[in-house]
Amino acid sequence: MSGLTEGGRGPAAADLRVLTVRPPWSWAIAYAGKTVENRSWPARYRGLLAVHAGKRPDKAAFRHPAMLEFYEQPGNPNPVYDCGLIVAVVTLSGCHHSDDCMHAGHLVPPGGRTGCSPWAARGQFHFELTGARPLPEPVPHTGALGIRPLPPSTEKAVRDQLGMGNGA
Repeated sequence: MSGLTEGGRGPAAADLRVLTVRPPWSWAIAYAGKTVENRSWPARYRGLLAVHAGKRPDKAAFRHPAMLEFYEQPGNPNPVYDCGLIVAVVTLSGCHHSDDCMHAGHLVPPGGRTGCSPWAARGQFHFELTGARPLPEPVPHTGALGIRPLPPSTEKAVRDQLGMGNGA
């Protein structure tokens, strides 16, 4: 699957799709304000997106400056390796390439970062994520590539936890 759904058309706003994200990036989306997911392919889908923590963690992620900044602050929880579970629901509100927000000659603003987010990576498509809602009880799920539909029973378990009902 190329990461596109329904021949590249976006589904209705009430649809819920899922994206597998390697831990601890999935944790950062749910709890640390990670508002950009970096991918090598563009997303045309817009709408609700379940964040599935993949089975293989990315241990190098702990050295990412935004991750270090978050989990080294007193009172913030440490990242966890929730593998094979849906951990949150977000809204995928847009997608752009790093060329549109990170420029080699760009002046570095106060705070020292360039681009749309401290989580953004050069040479990647930036999936714009908003409204993260962590699940109180993560839901087991088997991952796969791309943005895809959830099995009905899994979608119901996710929706019920967040009080979303069917199609809300």
